Amino acid sequence: MKKAVILFTAVLLINSNITAQADSLYILNFQTDLVNNYSRISKISTENYFQILSKAAEYTFDIQNPNYQKALLQISKSQNVNESKALEKLFEKTFTVLRKDHLWDSATAVSSSDRQLLDVYNQSLCPCITSKVSKQSPMEAVLKAQQACVVSMISDTGFLNGLKRVGGNNTLNDLYRLQRYLALLMYEKCDLYNYKLNHTIFDNSVLINYYQGISDRRRSESMNVLKLFEENRTDSLKLIFPSYAKYIPQLKEAVKTKNIKKNTADAYYHNGNMGNAKPIAVVDIHNKDLVGIQLSFTFSENALSAQITSAQIERFQASKEDQIMEIREQRVIQAPIKN
Repeated sequence: MKKAVILFTAVLLINSNITAQADSLYILNFQTDLVNNYSRISKISTENYFQILSKAAEYTFDIQNPNYQKALLQISKSQNVNESKALEKLFEKTFTVLRKDHLWDSATAVSSSDRQLLDVYNQSLCPCITSKVSKQSPMEAVLKAQQACVVSMISDTGFLNGLKRVGGNNTLNDLYRLQRYLALLMYEKCDLYNYKLNHTIFDNSVLINYYQGISDRRRSESMNVLKLFEENRTDSLKLIFPSYAKYIPQLKEAVKTKNIKKNTADAYYHNGNMGNAKPIAVVDIHNKDLVGIQLSFTFSENALSAQITSAQIERFQASKEDQIMEIREQRVIQAPIKN
């Protein structure tokens, strides 16, 4: 009996390790996606590296990327955090690896002596900026501090002697050629600069697209529920709406109304961020006189992985005075903008 217990425990441990390794592949695959996108963009783009990093984030943190949601789910489960927190962790993890191992992959024109020259610049510029602003300062203040530091460095004999020692007589020409890469080196070696750029990239290229992706998916899913129900594709329907069987009358009425030729259907999403309301997607089905129904789906949370938990119908008919009443909310996508 004791041997059987030991054997059973060993099998469980082996299976757990295999599962963990398989799950971690989603994050590794996502990391590869980010590195490949960054490398491809930086090889062909003449934009500054802040724009290149931002585009790499946009293309990788995209709901069309099959590794994206899988990586979020793996982090959420393994660290017991919600999806939005998993998003922060995924960004931090992958951009840390990018900074450490792949930042200069496409900058083949920058030699080791070029890096030494950029180092001299960063060794003066980074401490100067850090002395004037903090991580909590707005980005405008950081850029203003950077301009002030550059001006002061021009008359700094220690800085100028360092440039001459490393760059010799070609210092000015080399600096002009290398000025595009100074931001890259500061992103790598100046912690405050890295922190501020990452927060801007996350807020503007990742977080906003994340909430927009949720909205797009909810509207698409809500229309797809009716299609799946009408085609009796219950296995696929359960993935979106596990308890759909409780709401068959509502779904039947919505499909019947949708199939009336004179009717049109649109979908809207309300993320529930206002107050404590749950997120709701509304399928609005009506004729040209705005007579019809609104089928509302309530979702478990405002996340890519959310499922529908309930459904209800509101009917809209012409009044005795032939006036039509319609209830419609504006779709609002909120994402905090940090500095």
